[in-house]
Amino acid sequence: MEDMYFNWDDPSIAREYRRNPLIFRNLIDGKRCKLPVPVVFDEIHKQRDWRNILAAFCMFAG
Repeated sequence: MEDMYFNWDDPSIAREYRRNPLIFRNLIDGKRCKLPVPVVFDEIHKQRDWRNILAAFCMFAG
């Protein structure tokens, strides 16, 4: 299974998130997998409101 690695130093990651805040959830759902999917948000601490981004992700992931 492929890991989901999102490096927030890559401008395209933040741009996609601003365009669609559910992008990570949609990508994981697109795998159509019943097993847990490892997700990495590298360098997310550099984003404004990073705690809210993670909290929202966890809320929708549950």
